[in-house]
Amino acid sequence: DLECKNKVFTNVHFPNIHDSDITDCEFKYCDFSSNNENYRNFYQNTIFTNCKIENSNLSEIELVNDKLQNTKIFNSNFDNSRFSSTLFKNVDFNDSSFIKTRFEEYCTLEEVDFNKCEAKTTTFLKNTLSDCKINDSNFDYMRYEGGEGDRIVNCNFEGNFDNSTFCNAKIKNTN
Repeated sequence: DLECKNKVFTNVHFPNIHDSDITDCEFKYCDFSSNNENYRNFYQNTIFTNCKIENSNLSEIELVNDKLQNTKIFNSNFDNSRFSSTLFKNVDFNDSSFIKTRFEEYCTLEEVDFNKCEAKTTTFLKNTLSDCKINDSNFDYMRYEGGEGDRIVNCNFEGNFDNSTFCNAKIKNTN
């Protein structure tokens, strides 16, 4: 268990963090890869830049008003997690799971790639997606509900979207 505020970490490996509250911190070039569990963490107003996450169980985490930039994520579990008012910019999700995960309340996804991901019953609520790609992924029963000003622009979606719903979706230049 960890409670951390107003810290900057550079080139640090965090193999096992759980039940922790991390607020107003910055992680640069950090590695959250682990064969252990890194779950049920709460991050608020935290920035992740050039980080790596591989083989990690990050289920039930919460990110609120955070930024993930230039981050590579491989074979990790985000099931039952919640992302709120979070910016994802140039993030690659590969072979990862997002079952019952919620991207809610004004998340922005820019240049985000979901490759071979499992995202059944994932919810996108009041989000903007731009220049994103979904490749060979399962978004069965996914729900996207846009709000005022939210949009899906310049995206390419290839995968399973059976039984998925797009409500109030402003879609432009998207396959």
